[in-house]
Amino acid sequence: MKNSNSLLGAGLLLAGAALLLTSRKKGTPGFPLGDSDPNSPSPFNPNAGDPVSIPTAKQYANKYKKRYKGNTSSNYCNLAIIDEIRAATNCYGIRIYRILNEDNTHGIVVVGVDEAGRDITTPVANSATDVLAAESYEKCPENCGGTILTK
Repeated sequence: MKNSNSLLGAGLLLAGAALLLTSRKKGTPGFPLGDSDPNSPSPFNPNAGDPVSIPTAKQYANKYKKRYKGNTSSNYCNLAIIDEIRAATNCYGIRIYRILNEDNTHGIVVVGVDEAGRDITTPVANSATDVLAAESYEKCPENCGGTILTK
């Protein structure tokens, strides 16, 4: 049960982050406040992230999908690689970057973040792994078979 809850939590975290991360340009009307917005009202919060009910998450996901038709609505990254990042960095949380690789394929990169909000780029001493970041190109709408929030 604990692994199921962890997997669900990680999945919801990634889905929520994907909802907030769009390919829209800064200055576009309706652009949500966030790190890239100089008018963002608050400093980094290391405790960011709150539980959300599945009905509410589904409502938010569908609202996003309706407003931003054709945009990536979710990304996936397996929990094992996230655990490796956690082990290597002793991170306080994770940050998810939208990426465009050398083949112009959209995806995400996941990195560990310390309590002050800095990306961690070196492993902790005596780490059993040196995985500091992970990339993933699994996304919806291209691969949506298992998604439930946007159906």
